[in-house]
Amino acid sequence: MAVEGQKIRYLYGATTQPEVINFVRTQCMVRDEAEVQRIVQDWKQAAQRFAAITSFPKVVPESMIVRDLPDEVASLMREIAAEPLFQRSFSMLPMSFGIVEIEKLVAGQRYVNLDYVAKLMKSLPPHPSPKDLIEFCLAKTPDVAPPAELQLGPNVYSYRSDTTDFRFLGGFPKPLSKDDLEAAVAGGLPVAGIILLVGYGSTAINVFQVGQRYILNNGFHRLFALQKSGVRSAPTVIQHITNPALELPPQLVGLPTQYMTTSPRPSMMMDFFDDSLVVELRMKPRDRSVQIQWNVNQIDIPK
Repeated sequence: MAVEGQKIRYLYGATTQPEVINFVRTQCMVRDEAEVQRIVQDWKQAAQRFAAITSFPKVVPESMIVRDLPDEVASLMREIAAEPLFQRSFSMLPMSFGIVEIEKLVAGQRYVNLDYVAKLMKSLPPHPSPKDLIEFCLAKTPDVAPPAELQLGPNVYSYRSDTTDFRFLGGFPKPLSKDDLEAAVAGGLPVAGIILLVGYGSTAINVFQVGQRYILNNGFHRLFALQKSGVRSAPTVIQHITNPALELPPQLVGLPTQYMTTSPRPSMMMDFFDDSLVVELRMKPRDRSVQIQWNVNQIDIPK
């Protein structure tokens, strides 16, 4: 039976011609080269449309209106903010909570998985309350299966997940516990340990505030699902940036950070709802694979 792939909405009007050609040929399911060329021809009009929008923008990111969360959810917000994993996820930058206009967020993503959006929309009530929105945006636990695990060598492990948010979360020193000692199947006398973690990013939708501009960092599909359901604003974690050159990585969602922070009119969430800027395609099915490998150097040195 043929694999249908994932239905996506691709913002090709905001991309370059080489990007479009490479993406369609390598990532999408197309019948033949003629279909690729037809998409490229249609892209020219979409690119002209996006150029016109960005040259004379009617809406700019700086027009964002941010509102405070209602008092009725104050106790729920305190519970979320007190969770240890939440605190660690947002410990590096000053942060606050706020309700943002979804369409005015700067968004570096290039496509939205419509199949996943449909699944998210089914989990939303018809008329979500402030509490419903907070649980959906800030406290939602991902519905994901445990990753498949395979040892590829004495010092190499591979993990695979069907969720593209799956990632390496870092290595950290860890005080040894009884369970750790039981895992030492090679014997010896363990006295120190490092834990290597794989998993998923923070579940809370969050944005970077640079001046009056709000750049989406996480939660793209949930925000698209909300907007498509008729919800125009959403609660988010706002991380406050004072110096983008020092506090932000060189790239955000695959795009140069400088473009996201300084372009007069970068790509925004509203663009994904403009039929003149997007094309619907079938993306090849994919899994996310994370391989972890470690090396050890052991030498004697003089005191």
